[in-house]
Amino acid sequence: MDVDTPTSRAVYQAREQVRQLVHRGVYAPGTRLPGERELAATTRVSRSTLRLALEHLEDEGVLDRQPQRGWFVTRRALIGDRSSSLQSFSDIVRRKGFTPTAVVLSHEVRGASMEEASRLEIAPASTVIDLRRLRGMDGNPICIDRSLLIEARTPQLAGADLADSSLYETLEHECGIVIGRASCELQAAAADAEVAGLLRIAVGAPVLHYRDVSRDQNEEIVMSSELHYRGDAYRFESDLYRRVPSEL
Repeated sequence: MDVDTPTSRAVYQAREQVRQLVHRGVYAPGTRLPGERELAATTRVSRSTLRLALEHLEDEGVLDRQPQRGWFVTRRALIGDRSSSLQSFSDIVRRKGFTPTAVVLSHEVRGASMEEASRLEIAPASTVIDLRRLRGMDGNPICIDRSLLIEARTPQLAGADLADSSLYETLEHECGIVIGRASCELQAAAADAEVAGLLRIAVGAPVLHYRDVSRDQNEEIVMSSELHYRGDAYRFESDLYRRVPSEL
């Protein structure tokens, strides 16, 4: 009989063991985990400790508990775009057959910092709209999206309700601005405590750090964006070409 009292350290160790089994592909997305007795033996903890560890992973979105069936690894659909095609997050998610969601974390009008003004090519302390949202698919968090818009070009967005909306579409409908090009950069990073909490991943888990500067159809800068994607939910695709000498 399982009568021990789980300690926080034991629960943490069991949680991380199961997480690593998932990340290494031992238990693939959509598959059922072994029964609690077998999994407890694998992780060398009691069943009561294991249950708490599994519940933590459920809260993080790693596992899904199905009544009468057991524990399953969450089936996460990868989103991604090709380097030659500029698409909004909402467009990408809709094409995958999911519903894009956006929870507003903060929305304020303020003066730009020196670095922000330089990036947006505006005068120092010019007014910007600072919008930070948690983007997801069917409510499952995928990325943290922070956009800085030039307020003089997008005053309609200063007080707009931007929950569950496409920023590209809102710019077009409310401001008459069509985003035509974006210069972007990608970098691997590790999730800090805030990012990990919002994306339901472990502190230090891999994330994709994405930054861009977007221009309209007239090549004028509209905004800059900074996003942190879950490392297990985003795939960047690109076609690469090698220049072949004409004489070959």
